[in-house]
Amino acid sequence: MNYIESNYSAQAFIHQNRENSGVLFFNSGLTGFLKAALPIQTVKSVNYGTKSHPRVREVNLQILQGAMAQEQRLCPSCQQPLVKSGSPVIALNHLPIGNSYTQLQIVRPRLRCLNSGCVFNTYTIKIPFKDERHRITKQLRNYVKDLLVWGLTLKSTAFITGLDKMVVKAIHKEILEEKYTYEGKLVAKAGKIFNRPELKG
Repeated sequence: MNYIESNYSAQAFIHQNRENSGVLFFNSGLTGFLKAALPIQTVKSVNYGTKSHPRVREVNLQILQGAMAQEQRLCPSCQQPLVKSGSPVIALNHLPIGNSYTQLQIVRPRLRCLNSGCVFNTYTIKIPFKDERHRITKQLRNYVKDLLVWGLTLKSTAFITGLDKMVVKAIHKEILEEKYTYEGKLVAKAGKIFNRPELKG
């Protein structure tokens, strides 16, 4: 069996899609992500009104399909080569491009040891650019934080990025905890931090 993931070279990719104009290649910053095909173009319905007064708008959605690069790995227990045992797919929201939301659909090889006497469990390839708490990329999380710090509301930030308002709210809470935590507690007023005796001259 072949356990090695395949990937298009840029030259072969362009050759196979010569009839499609406007193809751009640039460094995405997504370490280890191997893009497999042209983006899937679809639309997503977004309500930027309220439940009682909905204002639904269709926004373009680009789905980028690919896989994580598979490195040659040895079993940490018996040092035998690991082989692929399934390929689960995870979807991550990524930075919007122009007027389109972006989603990554990533195949992650699951590896296991062929040694029947080995106690090693299966191992799934890690995604270095995935945010720890949410199914979004670290780049999108940083973008959300920038928008909130610049003064945008939770609702506006959610609409710009295509994220659920509860995800944006959770990231906003992280900002507040980083900025206004004193002695392990989130203070009610920012002034309490600056009135600490040790900070007075």
